[in-house]
Amino acid sequence: MVVTGPGRGHALQLGYGMNSIGRNTSERVCLNFGDEDVSRNQHAIVTYDPRGRKFYVQHGGGKNLTYLDEKPLLVPAELRSDENLLVGQTTLRFVPLCGEHFDWQDNS
Repeated sequence: MVVTGPGRGHALQLGYGMNSIGRNTSERVCLNFGDEDVSRNQHAIVTYDPRGRKFYVQHGGGKNLTYLDEKPLLVPAELRSDENLLVGQTTLRFVPLCGEHFDWQDNS
């Protein structure tokens, strides 16, 4: 969910596996709201591991840094509920639907 920046109020969906974040419309998570400090391609990558039922985040490899709760994201890290990602000048709050107690692939 975008909590600060040009796209404030927008909810963004993540899927299974790797979710690249950037301004380009080809990115799985497109932040094309006018923040020119967001890299076009792979500013950051959020990965959902359905076996471990955990999310991870990593820098996407571009020149622009990503911050996890105000610390530079230099190595992959587990992404936990209500943590903030700063991508360019845009702050994203992580609110997971899947996790330890629920996954969309559950049969119940």
